[in-house]
Amino acid sequence: MARLGRGNTAVEEAPEDTEVAVTEPTEPQAVDDGREDVSGTTVEPEAETVDLTGFWAAIDALDKENPVYDGVKAEYDKLSRKGKMQASTGVRTKIMNAAENDDFETARLYSKVKKYFASLAPSTTAEAADPTVELVNRIAALRIVSAQLSEGQEALEERITAAVANPDEKVQAAVAKLLEVRAARKPREPGGTRHNVGNHITQVFANVASGEFLDYKAIGEASSEEYGGPSTPSAVKAKLDSGKFVSDGLVVETVNDKIGVRKS
Repeated sequence: MARLGRGNTAVEEAPEDTEVAVTEPTEPQAVDDGREDVSGTTVEPEAETVDLTGFWAAIDALDKENPVYDGVKAEYDKLSRKGKMQASTGVRTKIMNAAENDDFETARLYSKVKKYFASLAPSTTAEAADPTVELVNRIAALRIVSAQLSEGQEALEERITAAVANPDEKVQAAVAKLLEVRAARKPREPGGTRHNVGNHITQVFANVASGEFLDYKAIGEASSEEYGGPSTPSAVKAKLDSGKFVSDGLVVETVNDKIGVRKS
């Protein structure tokens, strides 16, 4: 049947029983460019993965007791801006994972790496000059980790609470040791000289008689040219415990449960 359209032109109408094909609207296709698609939905781009193999290998090669970070810094400097961000996040993740798995040696190593990079950008604020800031941050971090490790373990939490309320000899000894290490530490000024503990030990024995034994505490409290004064007992003990101290005429020994050095 025909009808009149605009301009009185006859237009043929489709019979009522004739099927008319209807084209379904095409759904907008997501594009992986971080922009909005046709529907207005934000499409996130796929995260770029940066190869951090060299960076992790440099950290794994560090001396855990007396690390020197030149290799780590060199690998870090090679990374792009995104790579450096991923490396920073990765270090924090490895610290948490190691702590959760009771691998405290690895956690301490990565904490040292994190602290090293933080020292490369010294703050100019007045707060940074306050020596209690670092102490507060460390205690806060310790409490957070403690809460996370004991979460859901009521029996463990009860034992910890009881040990804090009534510490036995072992707990008191651990506390004393931590306070001793803390007191012995000498904060290094940003840009200050990094000392060699091995050189300090060797220089201390320069005027010591043959056959004489000095324990780690006596060595740490003695003066040397390397430090321009005393080192710290904790640094000397860590060096001797590592098994990496070697010097002609000096032998590492343990006397009366105290590690030290004897001059041959």
